[in-house]
Amino acid sequence: MSSELSQNRSVVLGLPLDAVSLGEAIAIIDGALAARRRLFISTPNASFYTNSRNSEAFRNSLFASDLCLADGAPVLWLASLMGVSLPGRVAGSDLFEALSVRKLEKPIRAYFFGGGEGVARAACRRVNATSQGITCVGAHYPGFGNVADMSNADTISKINRSGADLLVVAIGLVRGQEWIMRNRERIKIPVVAYLGAVINFEAGRVARAPSTLRKFGLEWLWRVKEEPTLAVRYAADLWSLMRLLFLGVVPHMVHSIIRGKSRTVGRDGVITTDWSGERARLAIIGRVDGASTLELRAAFLKALATGKSVTLACDQLSSIKPVALGQIALLWKALQERGRDLEITGLRGYPLWLVKISGFGAVVRP
Repeated sequence: MSSELSQNRSVVLGLPLDAVSLGEAIAIIDGALAARRRLFISTPNASFYTNSRNSEAFRNSLFASDLCLADGAPVLWLASLMGVSLPGRVAGSDLFEALSVRKLEKPIRAYFFGGGEGVARAACRRVNATSQGITCVGAHYPGFGNVADMSNADTISKINRSGADLLVVAIGLVRGQEWIMRNRERIKIPVVAYLGAVINFEAGRVARAPSTLRKFGLEWLWRVKEEPTLAVRYAADLWSLMRLLFLGVVPHMVHSIIRGKSRTVGRDGVITTDWSGERARLAIIGRVDGASTLELRAAFLKALATGKSVTLACDQLSSIKPVALGQIALLWKALQERGRDLEITGLRGYPLWLVKISGFGAVVRP
């Protein structure tokens, strides 16, 4: 899916986010299951910002994801402040519930990996007793070892033999993303997702917040009441959000105001191409925003068709929006899947700052 650069993806201060509604997410999952096509789903919330800032490997797991759903209300707020419009929150728990309540002749077969001791099996029994759209075909508690210990051949073989359609991972956020990245080529189950507290919710060990609290972005208050140890994590998340607000959103808004008052705002996005060298070279000129996305996507598809690594020359780039960064993120992902690389050259000023704060520092060249 992402290799075709067909998604409406934006990159908001380091998190890739797909403009997908709950119904659209379900349709994407159904399509992946019908084609038996791999679909790696991530569900960014405030904790993803904290860990993305602290770990390049964690951040790369998000860029490698096939579908990134805005799980947390703070993610929606930051996206809006950065000029990105998303259909709404698509929480992992809401996604699983929506899949569960459908009346299907052939329910989705799920496998639960993680949770506390006995929790995954309890969730499995409860799902099979109450769900119409999902049936649980297996559960495994891997303990609290390291990712390597959880990735042994017997564990992966057991998961694959289950014949599941959906693998729900819940071994902690950082370890969960790392485990998926480490094993996604070995796992034969088409849809793999880290879905946070879904297993605990389904097992009845933790109650979900009332819908009113969820509607106003206050689910975290309920979660702290249910699981007081989460208070430390939420405090770290709040600090990360405040940093992003002052070091990311405020400079962006100031830049937008200055550009809005300026009479010399630069040309609309222009892309020139050169396929003759060892690398496919694209020069991006002027402003690149949502209106330039289709042109950008078409040029990127042609670059991929050359089979070469790609250089984006941005010497004359005056401004770039998160939605254009989303297309660059998809190009980067597609190139990595083909064993090729991306480099971005010539950046300076505001575009250089935004590209780096958005998580592209590894591909920026002088």
